[in-house]
Amino acid sequence: NPLMEDIPVTLQVSNKLIDVVDKELENLIAYPYDCLEQTANKLWALLMLKEINKAKGKTFPYEKRIAPLLNKLIKNQQTDGGWGWWAGGYTNLHITTRILQVLRHVPATDATKKALREGYLYLQNALPPLALFCH
Repeated sequence: NPLMEDIPVTLQVSNKLIDVVDKELENLIAYPYDCLEQTANKLWALLMLKEINKAKGKTFPYEKRIAPLLNKLIKNQQTDGGWGWWAGGYTNLHITTRILQVLRHVPATDATKKALREGYLYLQNALPPLALFCH
């Protein structure tokens, strides 16, 4: 097939699942796009990789990358408590939920506690009452 001949393929083989997870987390950290969803995903990958390295007794070389990503998420929280795809964009329920999932894994500071509290209030106000689903 002429369309397929120029596409590089990489095959990685490992007998340890953790090595595959390490590699995939590093790929996620290096992902080039910076919407707030990807910022949250990069932060999550760094936090998971940090835990894996700790369990393996290895040093974690990416510590300095965590704070800027966390600060970007906190800085870009909307006044309604949610987050959008991009800074200043419309609040999005999916993006807000993903960012809250990640923020639950960062160390508790006043800023993260406030972001979580305001995010949960946004969800409480944005989601329809549970009674609508119980008929």
